[in-house]
Amino acid sequence: MKKIKQITAVFIAAAFIMLSVLSAFAAGNDVEDELKEHTYTAYQVFKAADVVDGKLASVEWGSALADADAQNAFLAALKSEDASIFKDCTKAKEVARVLEKLSDNDEKLKAFAKLVISYDGIQKYTETAKGSGETVDTFTNGDKISEAGYYVFKDSADTYTVLNPVLVKMVTNGTVEINAKASVPQVEKKVLEASYNKDYASKTITADVEGEQVPLNYGKGYNDAADYNIGDAVPFELIGTVPENFTDYDSYYYAFHDTLSKGLTYNTENPDLTKLTVEHYNVEKDETTGELAYKPVATLGAKLYSVNAVVNADGTTSLDIVFDNLLDVPNLTADSLLIVHYNAVLNNDAVIGLPGNENEVYLQYSNNPYNTKYNPDKPDETTGETPKDKVIVFTYQLDVNKVDPEGNKLKDAEFILKNADGKYYNSKSEGDSYWVDGEKNAEVLTTNEQGLFEVKGIDNGKYFLKETKAPAGFNKTEDEIEFTVDAKLISRNAESEDAPQTWEGVPEIALPSFSATLKDNPAAELLSAENGTVSLKVTNTDVYDLPGTGGIGTTVFYIAGGVLVAAALVLLVVKRKVK
Repeated sequence: MKKIKQITAVFIAAAFIMLSVLSAFAAGNDVEDELKEHTYTAYQVFKAADVVDGKLASVEWGSALADADAQNAFLAALKSEDASIFKDCTKAKEVARVLEKLSDNDEKLKAFAKLVISYDGIQKYTETAKGSGETVDTFTNGDKISEAGYYVFKDSADTYTVLNPVLVKMVTNGTVEINAKASVPQVEKKVLEASYNKDYASKTITADVEGEQVPLNYGKGYNDAADYNIGDAVPFELIGTVPENFTDYDSYYYAFHDTLSKGLTYNTENPDLTKLTVEHYNVEKDETTGELAYKPVATLGAKLYSVNAVVNADGTTSLDIVFDNLLDVPNLTADSLLIVHYNAVLNNDAVIGLPGNENEVYLQYSNNPYNTKYNPDKPDETTGETPKDKVIVFTYQLDVNKVDPEGNKLKDAEFILKNADGKYYNSKSEGDSYWVDGEKNAEVLTTNEQGLFEVKGIDNGKYFLKETKAPAGFNKTEDEIEFTVDAKLISRNAESEDAPQTWEGVPEIALPSFSATLKDNPAAELLSAENGTVSLKVTNTDVYDLPGTGGIGTTVFYIAGGVLVAAALVLLVVKRKVK
């Protein structure tokens, strides 16, 4: 049969009048409401002379197939598509009798509807509006159609790019009732923040199983905002749902397109560090509690997908995880999830404080069951895209200003920095982190001509600064300088652990406040804590070793005293011998 060269119609649900088929995933009222506002092109496959007890009577070919040539050509295409059930059909009523034996949502019925829409000779249905005489060729949910018949509707909106036919049996003056379902995949991105103790539940990814809404729990600590040290490996998740109608396709293209900011490095040469895996999740019942929950059922083999990472001209990294055919994934169902886990290292290009380091993902997926072969040169003909989902990563900075009691800048003061875990900062570390064990392995932080050194890229938490060498002519500070970086992310320190991370892509909402505290220390002062940078002032006291004049000095007394002691000892020995 002939196929449409290019299909520009978008999202349709396979649904029937008086039948409400719920999506496997609750996409939210915004999606459902928007679908109700879509316009549809109608194709009248059969018309009926009468309606008896809600059933069509005296069925003939409808306006979709206007003449005998079109009808015969359609019959030939129908038999070519499925010779087993339509082989003896020569008239419209014989085709209708075959369809009557099929149940709602039968795969053969879906194939019939797909053939109607894709057939080149098909004609759209029009109505003449009473009163105005205006010709109407599109319909919305709730419109009236005057002619009884059997219709196929095709969505003509320009969003939610999925194409499926809707079959509706219409009676005289029937109301168009299209129960569109959100049969498009969804995608979310999450980042791990160890300070979150909550196993957060998704508000958008929810499976309808056994009449129960089962939300996805991302895993403890995974949400939308996090903060890290530069040099740390940051764990991410990419979560993709499976559309309900993916089995309607001969081949289903499915690709995560992830973008990492310039401040994050995906190390393709170190798979142990990146740790990219794809897991298949399904809803399963706990044998002990009987509760339903998403559980990982398999880690997918690398042959099922491809991974491609490219550093772009602007320093960002495009990371693509591509399934050429999602149907190859074993045991995949409409309530399955695919979750990509991987690490990326926060690097020296990371933005300090606001506006942070944003990262985003979108999902590209097949949207045309009539032409399922993905063409990278013409992706719009065969695929659609989800909206982008973002997470954000923050990091902070320490500035230390070294001065004398008069405020003059001091160079060549040396310090080391320790965190609350007892590890020492070393930006030259060859390991997976800038924080190392043992004071001997700590990096020496030396003040420059301006009396300043910076530690770029520190995490939220407590730190200890120790001076190991003072400039010539000055005393070292006696005690460690203890300070705390206090960055309040949107779910950290919230009144409730269930506080949602609704940052809406606005960094200032993700990081609502930033401050620092300094433990009392006579040598240190907190100058400021703003926009992710903590600034300290450390003062050294100067010391003087002054010479003396006009006296014989203490050295002479020390020597004379030593001689007298020696003489007394000799005299004591001689007296004992005389006795």
